Amino acid sequence: MSANSQASRKSEAIDQQVKQEYRPNPLETIDAFRSRKLLELETEIDEYRAWVDRGMGVFLRSRGGPRVQKIFERLTPAINEQIEDVNQGKHEFTNPTIVQMAGLSDEEFIYLLDLASERVERRNFEDASAMFEVLSLLHPASHLVWMGMGCAESGLQRFQRAREAFEIALLQSEKKPPLVYVYAIQNEIRAGDKERAQELLAEGLAKCAEQNAAGIEKQLRALSF
Repeated sequence: MSANSQASRKSEAIDQQVKQEYRPNPLETIDAFRSRKLLELETEIDEYRAWVDRGMGVFLRSRGGPRVQKIFERLTPAINEQIEDVNQGKHEFTNPTIVQMAGLSDEEFIYLLDLASERVERRNFEDASAMFEVLSLLHPASHLVWMGMGCAESGLQRFQRAREAFEIALLQSEKKPPLVYVYAIQNEIRAGDKERAQELLAEGLAKCAEQNAAGIEKQLRALSF
């Protein structure tokens, strides 16, 4: 996407925000309000881009560095476009945009997913969180991405962010084995919200019964709170 096109999309996003939020104010003109919102948006984009860049850097320093570099060389333009969308509230979590736009193969996606999951297993949650943020841009329709992000955020004790990630994962995994419930409940237990944990347990057990997922049902019943 060209710089002019990106600037146009920012302008449209700000115009919409001004229309929805601005109220006549003798201390702030509509132009001043618009300038403030544009600065806030640009700051958010810069901060988010820095976080994504960190995740890409972790990928490049991983055991898959050379192979990852080739993948990212192809995907970087689409990733940059997705960063703009996320910060303008246009990111579609059900749309595998980059998979379609840049031809990310299933094999490449699973390879990157494995690299990020290794960081969770090693309890390097900060790196894992940044890596899963990148994966959420690459394949936002995958429940495995949001489940991994939830585990990383929960490990960092950012329980609300973990909750939001698990909620997306549950939406994406409606017809898949309900393993997400195990991790989502563990997050609520750590957060001290036993009522929400009970609600999720009831939902998870019902899903297990629907799908005859005896193994996951056993894991859910083993959770104590």
